[in-house]
Amino acid sequence: MMVKTSVEWYLDAVNKALICSRKVKKRVISQLSDDICGLEEEYGHELSREEIEAQFGSPEEAANGFLKVTEVRKKVSAKRIIAIFLVVMCAVIIGYVGYEFIQERKFADGYAVETPVYNIEEVPSEVTNPPEDAKVY
Repeated sequence: MMVKTSVEWYLDAVNKALICSRKVKKRVISQLSDDICGLEEEYGHELSREEIEAQFGSPEEAANGFLKVTEVRKKVSAKRIIAIFLVVMCAVIIGYVGYEFIQERKFADGYAVETPVYNIEEVPSEVTNPPEDAKVY
């Protein structure tokens, strides 16, 4: 089992503390890694956890600092909430209209409408010859 270096430990801790998309996390961790590598080159040795935290703060502080700098919101955006609300409202309206349409088709003038099915040989004469005042649809 390999032991994590102090840089890997710090980057993992910052990654866990970040509350944002993977894309933003990857960019923040990459930038932080570059900053730490530059600092190691400047000092000429591998930095300890204490030295990294002294320079950048605790992992939580570093994560919050990067989120403030990149202006990433931790909460769901207002646009997303509005979009979800509109989709739900459209689904409710479509469901209601569909239900009313089905109910309208079931009843005509307050009566249940049934469609009779006749055998062609047994068709009653009133069906083939409706009265003069009958409505034919």
